[in-house]
Amino acid sequence: MYTGSGLPGSYVNIKPLDNKIVCYGYNCECTILAVVKVQGETDSFGAEYSYYCHDCHELCKQADQEFREELDNCDWCKKEAQLSPTRDWEEGMNGPVYYVCNECNSKQNREMMEEYETMCNELDFQSAMEVAQTLEQS
Repeated sequence: MYTGSGLPGSYVNIKPLDNKIVCYGYNCECTILAVVKVQGETDSFGAEYSYYCHDCHELCKQADQEFREELDNCDWCKKEAQLSPTRDWEEGMNGPVYYVCNECNSKQNREMMEEYETMCNELDFQSAMEVAQTLEQS
């Protein structure tokens, strides 16, 4: 199951029979075959991956959830809030990962949709909203 678009913490289930990779372990010396590949840091050189068995992956997800529940300062507005990883869409998928509050994330998504709608109007394309409405009517 893929849970994201290239952000840290995204993961893919892998079949133990298809690989011979042993779990890195999560704060332990685990020797079980990995069943999950978790994406770490991503930059212009590519992504780093960690491989975990089921139990270690559950510990990893728990630690990630605890991290997300902590309050910290948003990289964009500097307000203290619960943060989520995102990228600035103008910097592309190889740009840095920012940890931003929900307000900043929503603002970026709104701006991106507004720009998309403007581009569709200028090029005389149907926007995603128009396509969705057309599909609903049929």
